[in-house]
Amino acid sequence: MVETRDEVLARLLRTSETIAVVGCSPNPERTSHQIAR
Repeated sequence: MVETRDEVLARLLRTSETIAVVGCSPNPERTSHQIAR
């Protein structure tokens, strides 16, 4: 059975213990700062 792209991404997110966020901003008003929290 072939997994779709969405299925692969969902499986990776479900099974991952750590997720890195690249490009975080030190400014708490920016979305890139809030996502990492």
